[in-house]
Amino acid sequence: MSNLFIAVGGTGQHIALACSRLMRLGAIPRDSMDAIIIDADNGQDLSKVLIDFRYMKGSNVISPPLIVRNDARFREIFLNNSPSQAETDIFNCLFSEAEADKDLSKGMYGRPSVAATVFANTGNSNQLGELLPGIQNADKIIIAGSFIGGTGAGITHQLVKFVKDSAPKKEVYGVFLQPWLSLTGGNDEVTNTTLLRNMCHGMEYFTQHTAPQFTRSVLLGVPGEAEPWLALAQPERPGSEVPHVLHLIAGYSCDSLPRLAADGQTGQIYAFGVDEKDSGLFYRSLEFSGKSILHWVHQSQYVQKLLKHLTSDKGLDNINANFGGFGFLRGRNFTTDLGDTIKAHSKKLNKAPKDYFSTMIDSFKDSINKIEQSTTWLSGLLGPIPANPNVVEANEWDHATKMFEKFMSHFTAADNHVLGPENLAQEIETKLRGAFQGGGN
Repeated sequence: MSNLFIAVGGTGQHIALACSRLMRLGAIPRDSMDAIIIDADNGQDLSKVLIDFRYMKGSNVISPPLIVRNDARFREIFLNNSPSQAETDIFNCLFSEAEADKDLSKGMYGRPSVAATVFANTGNSNQLGELLPGIQNADKIIIAGSFIGGTGAGITHQLVKFVKDSAPKKEVYGVFLQPWLSLTGGNDEVTNTTLLRNMCHGMEYFTQHTAPQFTRSVLLGVPGEAEPWLALAQPERPGSEVPHVLHLIAGYSCDSLPRLAADGQTGQIYAFGVDEKDSGLFYRSLEFSGKSILHWVHQSQYVQKLLKHLTSDKGLDNINANFGGFGFLRGRNFTTDLGDTIKAHSKKLNKAPKDYFSTMIDSFKDSINKIEQSTTWLSGLLGPIPANPNVVEANEWDHATKMFEKFMSHFTAADNHVLGPENLAQEIETKLRGAFQGGGN
């Protein structure tokens, strides 16, 4: 079984995107986590980046913590059509006029009290029930987010209680960020003071009530004397992705925390120590499955370059010349083996070989693009990626054809079970990853 990864709020989306990119680089096994993303604002630029990346299962859907119509005001949701005077008086005592008039279809505006109130009032019946199948079918459960905004700070505590009540015997882990961005120059709705206030109240409640419900949890924050690469991030515009190295560390924590050997204790809160003055050293010190992040980056770059050869004009011309339109095959080389495999699987699927092949090429191009996005993100956090001789070797056409010839023949005997074009492309990529020697890491 896979672990269930529940990401909450904007910080949760950033962590989900980090996990997706680490999966695309091979650092985190793709089948190790299924995602459920919860955030009130699923139309922002960050959400579009996460949805478009669509690599971790479930990460292409972002569900609101409550179902509301557009332009739904907090007052209207909390108070029914004919509230009593007592209900109205209590509401007016607890919430300001500005809070009462918020359009909750656009988010929680950094107000945890609003999110918590609405979630407790309507969320349990409308939304939480949809989590039950994922919770019950998961091996372990990971909840990630922060206590600095509105959605995460407001609903996380109730969410953890619901998960524990629904599956009391399952191991549940938490990965949470303290303030990691600065809103200097932002609007009046949410300021740095808002983030600090939310964190202080959220952390107090977390340590007293929520942390003991976790098997383990980790808190990540920016040190007081932070190196520039660890400093608070500055958003370019509201709702955009704001890359920060803490998202990378959070992704690492989501993968590694459930792997720690059980010691019989629960409720432990972990931290992550960073003593490197140079962010580039992180490439070798941060390990996934016993290998540095640099190994996984180099392996991905190696595969990317091989796939670029295959999908280049030269590669496609070479394949088409040997395929002879998938009818007349000349000679024996990797294109012949690839053609045999494609014809065998496409026939069983009643799909034209050319269409099958075209879908495969699209899948390869998608891999090339997502690897590029992931390595660009990582180099933006840690600096230039150190070179690797095996990656350089993959630039050579002769080396690429040698690798394809070595592995394409392995798939000709696989036609006893049917593979769709995307699945065959993924299996070919897996074989190419296995060919990477990893020298220089």
